[in-house]
Amino acid sequence: MKVELFNELELCIVNEEIENADELIRLLESHPLTPEEQTQLAIHKENVIRMKRQHLFLTLTEPRNVRINTVETLQQSANQLRECEQQAAETLQNLAVQEEKLRNMNQKAKHVNDQMSVSSRLLSRMSSWWRG
Repeated sequence: MKVELFNELELCIVNEEIENADELIRLLESHPLTPEEQTQLAIHKENVIRMKRQHLFLTLTEPRNVRINTVETLQQSANQLRECEQQAAETLQNLAVQEEKLRNMNQKAKHVNDQMSVSSRLLSRMSSWWRG
């Protein structure tokens, strides 16, 4: 199912269907992802953000009723900025969790290594004692 979602997401990016791409990203984020899939999803998220920026730039440069579009464009910009800030906050939170996990794993590995050293010394002493 994830493969199909990734394929559909790539198609949305190619066709510049920003809203559909956002929805597919949310769906994929709700699934457990492998590190490779997380990397692929991050790349797709960057592409969608790039598309949003391009879309925003195009809406700013298209000749239309300036007063109406300016308010709409500002609202869209504010919404996109909120989305980017939310994604940045989520990313920072994920990084903090991963950092804590890495610290815990490092402490556990150090503890196991220390215990192995103690065990090795004890076994050496015991074997020399048994040999007499």
